[in-house]
Amino acid sequence: MRSWKKYKGGNLSLIPTQQRDVVISVHPQFAELFRLGQKDIEIRRRFPFFDEGTRVYFYETAPAKCIQMEAKIQSINYLNTQEVRDNASHGMPLAAFDRYFENCDICVAVKFKEWTNYSQPIQLPSNFQPPVSWRYAPKDGF
Repeated sequence: MRSWKKYKGGNLSLIPTQQRDVVISVHPQFAELFRLGQKDIEIRRRFPFFDEGTRVYFYETAPAKCIQMEAKIQSINYLNTQEVRDNASHGMPLAAFDRYFENCDICVAVKFKEWTNYSQPIQLPSNFQPPVSWRYAPKDGF
C-alpha cells in the first residue's frame, strides 16, 4: 500500500512511501546499547521516509554479521544536530558524533517501538548483500 508523507525539511513536497520491511546496518556496540535499553534512537545524516509501524531488522556489522533483533518505527524526526548531540540517548561518543555530523545542521532521529530480541541470531546466506545504510528486506522474510 502506498501512502504520502510531507517532507519536513527544505521545500515542502510530497514524497511517496511504501509499507515494506527494511534492514538497517548498525555496528555491534550500538546494537548492544539498543538491547540493553541504553539507546533509544538511531541517528543518521539521511534516512528515507518510512511509515510509522514499518518493521526494521537490525543487521549487525562485522564481526557479528547477523540479525539479532527487530523493532517497528515509532517516528522519524528531522532535528537540529546540536540538540541531538546534547541528548545522550543516541549512544555515540561526542567526538565520533562531531566527526559524523560535521557540516550537517539537521540530522534524522529514528525512534523505535515494539522491540523483539531473537533468542538465536539469524545467520544470513553467503550471497546476502548487507546494506551500507538500509535496504528493503526480502519479501519472503528471513
